[in-house]
Amino acid sequence: MRTIAEVGNDAIVQVKENQLNLLRSCEKTAYTHQPDSAHESEDRGHGRIETRSVKVFTVLEFPQLQKKLWPSIQAIIQVYRVQYRFSTETKNYSRSDEYSYYAATYQLSALEAHDRVRAHWFIENKNHHVRDVTLREDYSRIRSNPDRFVRLRSFALNILRANGEVNIAHALHENMLSLGRVLKYDFLE
Repeated sequence: MRTIAEVGNDAIVQVKENQLNLLRSCEKTAYTHQPDSAHESEDRGHGRIETRSVKVFTVLEFPQLQKKLWPSIQAIIQVYRVQYRFSTETKNYSRSDEYSYYAATYQLSALEAHDRVRAHWFIENKNHHVRDVTLREDYSRIRSNPDRFVRLRSFALNILRANGEVNIAHALHENMLSLGRVLKYDFLE
């Protein structure tokens, strides 16, 4: 994060358990201080109901060592998600709760933090989910120059999306069945 701030950019980064001290400092900040702003939202669809509570804290409860390691952090974002998923087998909803913490290099409102975190998940679902599930990138056994195949997959996804394909799995299946369909794509957009 220091490098991001040094070149004049801003960032919001999720704090995960592999940064345990920073995560604990974020949790302590959230539990010992009042948020500067808060926002709540609810989404319904695809057999689930999800509510999100977003709080932004600019008073940071960091020990001196943390301040030295993370001098560019200006705000902590706490996202509390409660999700109800409908099971077609049991005809009931099951509940899951989750707290996530994010560090920001600039001060922002809870509504802005909510929108930025949601935008990240949009990218995650649109890109990484397609790579993991449809292209099975995580299961790849390629060990020699795997970066070349990552670029080829990216190239293929870009061509499909540039030509208006929404369902990548369906487009791959259809293209596998018909080379003529592949040749109709516009590659020069």
